[in-house]
Amino acid sequence: MCEFPSEIQQMMHEACSFGMEESRKKLIKYQKQETICSEEFLYLLADCCIQCGEFEQAKYLTGLLKKSSMYGKKAAQRLTDNIEDGQNVTDDWEENSMDPGWIWDEDFLASQQPYVRQNSKIGRNDPCPCGSGKKYKKCCGK
Repeated sequence: MCEFPSEIQQMMHEACSFGMEESRKKLIKYQKQETICSEEFLYLLADCCIQCGEFEQAKYLTGLLKKSSMYGKKAAQRLTDNIEDGQNVTDDWEENSMDPGWIWDEDFLASQQPYVRQNSKIGRNDPCPCGSGKKYKKCCGK
């Protein structure tokens, strides 16, 4: 959710935490207009719809989630179970809905981060880091 504009994050918080219908409707409209396919966004919005009794909208969002990664499919299955059971707000929802770590584990989150080089890039004409005194392109860069 941190990639989304602050207004969207605020609306998601209002919809999930307080069940604000206006925020939920704006988020659904935003998802359709921008064709949002973020698994976390879809999961949170679908879960919010389930808690507010909007099962048809939740089924639509769950269907989108089923078309995503393995983690998205796991989340979609859980949401489908909640829809079928017709669950309303429970303590379990409060514990898990805002912390999707039960689905998106540390390995998945780490794989979503951009690669950051630890050392500066070695140019072809820079001295070789092995200490031979030769240029990198003539030593270890072959």
